[in-house]
Amino acid sequence: MHILELHIIRHGQSQGNATGDYSTMAHDALSERGLRQADELAQYLTKLHIDHVVVSPMQRTLQTIAPYLEMQDRRAEIWPEVCEISGPGMGAPVGDHWNPIAADTYPGLPPRFDFYQGKAFRAIEGEPLSEGMYRVHIATQRLMSLAQDQDCSVAVVSHGFYLRGLLNYLFAPQKPVKYHAVNCGLSTIKYQNGQWEVRCINAPTCRA
Repeated sequence: MHILELHIIRHGQSQGNATGDYSTMAHDALSERGLRQADELAQYLTKLHIDHVVVSPMQRTLQTIAPYLEMQDRRAEIWPEVCEISGPGMGAPVGDHWNPIAADTYPGLPPRFDFYQGKAFRAIEGEPLSEGMYRVHIATQRLMSLAQDQDCSVAVVSHGFYLRGLLNYLFAPQKPVKYHAVNCGLSTIKYQNGQWEVRCINAPTCRA
């Protein structure tokens, strides 16, 4: 296997993040501040070498990466496996299945997204944490397969709890670590010589 570099990005500020109200799906959209963050993130990402862009099917993640895709005339692949997990993503066992549901569609997004294998799915809200960790496991295997034949750098636009679950899964600390992720924060890790290395955790990408 060749070198795999992951740039894991939490979405910009959502309406729910701004108000604390997550009672409706309408609050999944980015706030005005989140939209500004997405624009600044796009500028930041142009400085990085990125071979593939992978994004969660939620509105807040799609809106977060859309300015970069437009700026660079690129496409992103939607992976339901990188959708947010229900819970803090710490210390949970990895399950053996997960139950997808049909993904929502969001008018107004640029036509720059393709669902993995053409299947429009997302995770159900409130799923058992073990199912969320199974999605982490699946996504990790798929990401590693991208570097089977050559070095590969992937931007993964996801969520705070998902990031925490992924890092605890990959590094398997004796005691789970409560990794923090600000909106549009960037964490970069690299797989080479048979092991994962941390390059940065929760680095800011914008001032908004």
